[in-house]
Amino acid sequence: MPPVTPPAAKSAESHPSPDNPSPAVTKFITQEARRLSGIDPDPEATRRRLNAWAREVDARGSQDLGAVVLDEDRDQDERFLAAFLLGLVPDDHAVEVLRKVALEPFHGRPMGEKHGDRLRAIEVQVRAAAIEGLARHRQSVEARTALETAAKAHEDQFLSDRAQRALHEWRTGERVEEQDRKALGKALTR
Repeated sequence: MPPVTPPAAKSAESHPSPDNPSPAVTKFITQEARRLSGIDPDPEATRRRLNAWAREVDARGSQDLGAVVLDEDRDQDERFLAAFLLGLVPDDHAVEVLRKVALEPFHGRPMGEKHGDRLRAIEVQVRAAAIEGLARHRQSVEARTALETAAKAHEDQFLSDRAQRALHEWRTGERVEEQDRKALGKALTR
């Protein structure tokens, strides 16, 4: 499959509103989500391809990715991939969009119903990806502030915990995965 042109190279495309992602971003997200849903014969090549694509994303591309993430009617794999890619975009525009996604309220998703619980889980997953994306922007004061806000006041305890662990990693260098491993070990020995 030929590589898809990054959104920065498609600046001539029309954008009727910030909530309407460009066709280039939509096409890339749809294709990559499909590719990633199967067995990946070369995960390292996939990682390099996604990183290279994210490095080319401009401010408009970050907004486009954010529109995909926040579109509750879009496929959950596409939304998660867009949030993940935003975390790889190395500029401040992505940080602003990640902050918006991470702190976005759940809009009253129904709880207690099987369907509602599944929808809520999807919303938690995309926000967790945004929090992890913010954690990759260690030099950004805005990313730190967003993580601190999420850690203190997020309506979801899991997301608050993810933000706290990201901040702990920044302070101590102990990776979130290692923190999780230690917490699991403690829970299993009780």
